[in-house]
Amino acid sequence: MLATVAAVLGIIEEWAAPEADHPGLLTGCPADVSAHVLVGLDLTPGLVEAAPSGALLVSRHSPLTCAPYTLRTDEPAGRLLASAVQKGLAIYLTPPNLRLSPGGPADALAGALGLEETAPLSPHATGCHFKLVVFVPCGHEDAVRSAMATAGAGWIGHYSHCTFQSQGQGTFLPRVGADPFLGQVGTLAKVDEWRLETIVPADRWDAVRAAMVAAHPYEEVAHDLYRLENP
Repeated sequence: MLATVAAVLGIIEEWAAPEADHPGLLTGCPADVSAHVLVGLDLTPGLVEAAPSGALLVSRHSPLTCAPYTLRTDEPAGRLLASAVQKGLAIYLTPPNLRLSPGGPADALAGALGLEETAPLSPHATGCHFKLVVFVPCGHEDAVRSAMATAGAGWIGHYSHCTFQSQGQGTFLPRVGADPFLGQVGTLAKVDEWRLETIVPADRWDAVRAAMVAAHPYEEVAHDLYRLENP
């Protein structure tokens, strides 16, 4: 019985859980069925050319240096991915922490060297996290949540878009020079708002903040940031 792409990826991610900014499946569909799985350190033209149509390619490194907002076939990475899509290939990038997982590459290299009773030289740093709280007018909470999650907020284990929201009333008095989305200059405004809370890895804070501000309708975005001690 052939396995789906999702089933194979489930095995990999049970072994090494993806991190917040892990791109995961780069091309293809989780529901696709694949008869072949090819593994390579780098996603090279040779690997794509050798793969049978409909195969799953598992690679450690991506040909992209940033998010693919465009796919240009006059550039090497664009040509490579376009060729993979034409062949119906599913491409999966392994989580960075796979190399540190039990039975992973570090253990394999130690075994090849004949080392016994091995232990990590130093613990794997998980990095610190923040709790982000932002106040959003009713009707705009989904857009702000989606923008923050896409930028890397709200990841807990295998779950994304993790938030908590509670309703309340915000007040503000727009002064001269303000351009309020709600209310009028010189008049105290009372607005029904959602308090939206989520978790943010420290190294994703700049991207999350930019996405939050871009998606938020207010001229000034009221938000709080708390450092967490969660491991």
